[in-house]
Amino acid sequence: MVRRARFSQIGRALTGKKTDDREAIAAVRELIAEVGLTMRLTEAGATSAHYAAWAQAAQEDICLRTNPRTASREQIIELYAAAR
Repeated sequence: MVRRARFSQIGRALTGKKTDDREAIAAVRELIAEVGLTMRLTEAGATSAHYAAWAQAAQEDICLRTNPRTASREQIIELYAAAR
C-alpha cells in the first residue's frame, strides 16, 4: 500500500530509524506539539463561517487544478468540517 510506504518514509525522516505506521504518526504528532502547531482548526480560531471562503480559495488555487483528484466545493467544506 502506498500510504504505508509514505508513512514509513516520514517516520524515518523524523526519527532516523525504520518505523511502522503508528510510530510515524506518533512522531508527526510529537513534531506538531514541539513546534506549537494546532491539531484542529478550532484551536486556531477557525469556525464554520470560514469554510465557504476557504473552499472557494482552494478551488481557485493552481495546486487543486493540477491535482489528479478532483474535489467539489462541498467536498472541500466537508474536509474542513472534519478537521475542526
